[in-house]
Order: sequence, then C-alpha cells, then structure tokens
Amino acid sequence: MLLGRYAPPVIAAMTEIKDRDDLNFLIRCFYEKALIDPEIGFFFTEIAEVDLEVHIPRIVSFWEMLLFRIDSFNGNPYQTRKPLNMRSEMEPHHVQRWLTLFHQCIDAHFVGERGETLKFNAKSIATRMAHALSTARLSSESRVLGTPHSSAKHFQTERWNNEHSKGEESCQHITRNPTKSLI
Repeated sequence: MLLGRYAPPVIAAMTEIKDRDDLNFLIRCFYEKALIDPEIGFFFTEIAEVDLEVHIPRIVSFWEMLLFRIDSFNGNPYQTRKPLNMRSEMEPHHVQRWLTLFHQCIDAHFVGERGETLKFNAKSIATRMAHALSTARLSSESRVLGTPHSSAKHFQTERWNNEHSKGEESCQHITRNPTKSLI
C-alpha cells in the first residue's frame, strides 16, 4: 500500500493542506488510484515504468514549489513526458481521468483554498501539457512525412479533410452548384 506510514492522523474534520507531508500523502493517494486505473494505469506501469520511491518525492517537490513557493523542484515535466507521449499518446480522456483522480484525492482528504489552488493548477497544467504534446506529435509527424514544421497544423487539417471527405464527390453538385438540377 502506497499510503502506509504517510496516512494523516485521524481527525474529526478534514483540514487545509499545510505542508510537504500533506502533499506527500496526497500524491501517494493519487498514485494508489492511478496505478490500478483501467484508463491511465498503463502509462505509469508499462510506458513510463515509474519507480515510485524516486518519482513521488520529485512530484511532491513540484507541487510544493507551486503551492508554497518553495524552490525544491528541479526539472522540466514537459521534457520528461514528451518521449513517453511518442510511445503512447495521451488523449483528452486520459488527461480528464488524471484530473478526476487527482481532484478525488484532494476532495476526499482536504478542504480549503490550497486544495482548490491545486485543482486549478492541475487543470491549467494538464491543458498546457496536452497542447504542447499535441504540437510535438504534429511536428514529429510532419518531419516523418517530409512536411516542414511550420506547416504541421495545415498538414493535420488537410489530413482530417481528406479522411472525412469520402462520399463528398457524389454530393458535389448540390453543395457547389446549387442551380444545377437534381433530376
């Protein structure tokens, strides 16, 4: 069990997130759920093969830096995830599941402004990360296909149009030449 010795003392009411120990408990709570989750568990167990005893203190330091402005984190979360995302793409429903589990752990154990701040920051980070990873995938796809990086967005739009225009030829006379008779 990941929570083990990190469980907070039993108290009558939930409390505000006070310190690194509370963040440690929260992150362990999250991973206890995430590792076995049918939607996102494989990212941690099969794709990243996370060593939790190394990873959790780093993640706690990341959230500590954001929440308490303590400069204990050294790293770049995007650069860490970029190669992992190339191995198995994190899709919007994966990001949403990550947020749901994270929010559940906060709401189950803590109350107050800091918990709400963590939830807001998590959503903001997830949105930026998803955009950055998507852009990186487009750039990678465009290099593989010989398309310049600057036109990656155009390439994606063109590919979508090509994939979704099947059957359009038979209706072309209706949409492009409204004066032509249907008979």
